[in-house]
Amino acid sequence: PQHALSLLAIRHFDNDTTGSVGFYHKTAHKDLAGVGSTFPPYRTYNRVDMRLAKKYKGAGHEQELAVVVQNVFDETQESRLYNFPERRFYVSYRLDLD
Repeated sequence: PQHALSLLAIRHFDNDTTGSVGFYHKTAHKDLAGVGSTFPPYRTYNRVDMRLAKKYKGAGHEQELAVVVQNVFDETQESRLYNFPERRFYVSYRLDLD
C-alpha cells in the first residue's frame, strides 16, 4: 500500500483496569504475489479494535480478565484469499504463576 497507519491509545484507570483502542488504516494495493493472479486487489480499509482489562490478585497470583472486540465498525480484507472477517468478540484470562 502507498499509505498505512496504526494508532493505539491506552488508558490506565485507578482500579487496575486498562482500556485501549487501536485504529488501523491501509490504502488499496495490488497483490504482488503472482502475476496474473485471479485474486482481487486489496481494498482500502479502516479497522478499529477495543480492549478492556481488569487485573486482580487471587490465590497469591496476579490475574487478568479482558474483553476484546475486533473490527468494531466494519469488515476488512486481511488477506488475498477473500478473507473478510466480521466483528469478533472474545474474553481472555491470564494467570501469572511467578
